[in-house]
Amino acid sequence: LMQIGVNKRVSLITIFLLGITPWHIQYSRSGFEVTLLSCCLIFGIYFLIKKKLCLSALLFSLSLYTYSTAIILMPLLVLLTFYFYKIDFKNIVKFTIFGIFFSLPIIYQLLFGHLGDRFGTLSITNNKDVIAEVIDYRNSSDNTFVSKIFYNKYVIAGKKIVFNYSNAFSSNFLFNEGDVTFRHSLHQVGNLFWIELPLILMGLIYLIILKKYLWLIGFLLISPVASSLTVDGYNHATRLFLLVFPLSFLAAYGFEKSNKFKFLIVAVLCFEFLRFQYFYWNFYRQQSWKWWHTGYKASMQYIMVNKDKYNKIVMDNTYEPALIRFLFWNNIDSRVIFDLADDANVDVDGFNGFCLQDKYCFVNFENKFKLENLKDGTLYLISQERNVGGDWDWSKTPPSGIMVLKTVRNYQNFPIFYLVKKE
Repeated sequence: LMQIGVNKRVSLITIFLLGITPWHIQYSRSGFEVTLLSCCLIFGIYFLIKKKLCLSALLFSLSLYTYSTAIILMPLLVLLTFYFYKIDFKNIVKFTIFGIFFSLPIIYQLLFGHLGDRFGTLSITNNKDVIAEVIDYRNSSDNTFVSKIFYNKYVIAGKKIVFNYSNAFSSNFLFNEGDVTFRHSLHQVGNLFWIELPLILMGLIYLIILKKYLWLIGFLLISPVASSLTVDGYNHATRLFLLVFPLSFLAAYGFEKSNKFKFLIVAVLCFEFLRFQYFYWNFYRQQSWKWWHTGYKASMQYIMVNKDKYNKIVMDNTYEPALIRFLFWNNIDSRVIFDLADDANVDVDGFNGFCLQDKYCFVNFENKFKLENLKDGTLYLISQERNVGGDWDWSKTPPSGIMVLKTVRNYQNFPIFYLVKKE
């Protein structure tokens, strides 16, 4: 910030607000890819302004390898910096050559590989609901020429993109509930504190009137662009994460201008931060445990310790995909799945699934886990939700003929998984 002319005091306040903001804490503590993206972009901008072109191009290129939104956000931020910091044509050419060179592997994958598939599946224009809406409207209008003008995927998608973009700045998303996904937000608090709302508005008004730090306003306007092009992009805290930086700056600038109310603002900010921390440490894990795949660590580590005792290990693969958790917690080289067909589906003791090395099997029990299916010498990982159902606790009253070896529970002491064998 000081590099673009912001005074030291406002810069330090911005950093402080970032450090206590729920949005920033949630993502930096969890180690999301978007935090690395932010680091690459911010330092890339810093070195571009300093005319360290090679280093800047390297950092911007590295951002493309972190998170998919960089494909859109990185070029826009580069162009914004070119414009506001008067980068001359010669340096632009040098920077572009460096950038293309460092980005060649990912450019190749974008053009000829599968790298663009992720963004393509999330794109509004390719969304099946948008296409279905277009078809319904056209059919109800006898598929006339006029209906094709007013109802096509570009018109419908355009409306949704505008909705996504505008709602990225909504009070419900920013200050009240945050993202609908528990992994991204706590729900009981927003991504930012409510006290920051008047500060952000005050800071924005001052900057517009004074025509200062227009690059940061441009940063603010660019940040939601990539997310707005995707399905549910209006409240996706990961795709919108870059917003936290210009919004924190605006709040800091507004705070600096609110001379008579600073004590009150600090008091309210402390209250909101303490409320956030209280909820975070006392209730969040009880409500979000499923989003964080609670139970797989204990289950897979039990399998790792006891796998040599059994001829085969059969794991439920319907609660969540179990393969990646098995590989990680058992320290198995992921190359063992390179030759596994994408549509692998074979008979495993009467169930549909697939096996690794003929011993570790991942199946769909389809709520048909019955005593007659059990085989001697086999360890089974069973899901309470998908394979047992209801409130039947097998650790207390197991079915006849089944021995429960271990029960894995959530933070509310309800069973998640059972590791069982034939008695």
